[in-house]
Amino acid sequence: MLTFDKLKIVVPIGAITLIDQNRFETTTKDGRVTALHYYQSTPYLLKLKLDYVDKEAVLEFTGKILLKDYPKLISKETIERCFQHIESWGLVKFDMDAVMTFAEVVKCDVTKDIPVEDMNNTAEYIRSHITNYQKYVCRKLKNGNIIIEKNVVTKESKKRITIYDKWAEMLRPSQRKLTKNYGLENAFIGRCRFEINLNSKEQIRQSLNVRNTNLMTVLASNANPILEFLDEVVKSQEVPEQINDRKKYVAMLVLKDNDLDLAKVEARMRGFYKSHGTSISKIMEPFRQVLDIMNNQAGHSFWGSIRQQLS
Repeated sequence: MLTFDKLKIVVPIGAITLIDQNRFETTTKDGRVTALHYYQSTPYLLKLKLDYVDKEAVLEFTGKILLKDYPKLISKETIERCFQHIESWGLVKFDMDAVMTFAEVVKCDVTKDIPVEDMNNTAEYIRSHITNYQKYVCRKLKNGNIIIEKNVVTKESKKRITIYDKWAEMLRPSQRKLTKNYGLENAFIGRCRFEINLNSKEQIRQSLNVRNTNLMTVLASNANPILEFLDEVVKSQEVPEQINDRKKYVAMLVLKDNDLDLAKVEARMRGFYKSHGTSISKIMEPFRQVLDIMNNQAGHSFWGSIRQQLS
């Protein structure tokens, strides 16, 4: 079952009844109200726009809207609870039949939390096993988060996945009130979050293998866009037992000369292999194998365990 940590949806404005206009910011034109805007960031993100020109309402909210049930994330089983929590603020009331029938998803973050014993090892394995450092940009932020992006220009083709220690994120000062008030102190200990951003309806259709972006169609998708993208990005392989021949020894020297950074090695190798049709993935494979030996990592079994939990 797919789970999400953020949804942005559009519904016909007739599916929403306004309860308290005073809590909205008002946009007017020629003395007429054209739109109402509401925004809050705590205890969860909620954006609500009532657009009277386009006759639609735009809602954006995160999984924290589920409060004590946040670990369950947004899914087909919890979606109605999300709308119930929005209603509890006394802003609007939903015609749930209309919402479930006509709502369209225009952006979403597909999310999966899995138990991982060593977050740093997971991050370093991924960084050192990128299939192509020109096609995919892998960055490690100061907070330890790993971000992998497809290096393309067009919005429709751009994909991004973020991998991070969810418990560390929940310990931030901005999250402590939510954590304490709703009994989430131990909910995310040892959990690694994988989150892929789908930022257009075309991306949603392609990544979730759905014909349309109707809310219930999206929530019912059987696709696995996180694992599909990681299989495209991360090279998994068996690891030789030791550096026992000249080629592996030379690969080790090249790695050391490039600070054990496979991105630097790939850039150097591309300078040597400029002919069209050269498989940079095959050229890089010995360096990945030797780096696994140097790091004493059980690459195939380690990544195999991650893949299995993401399946």
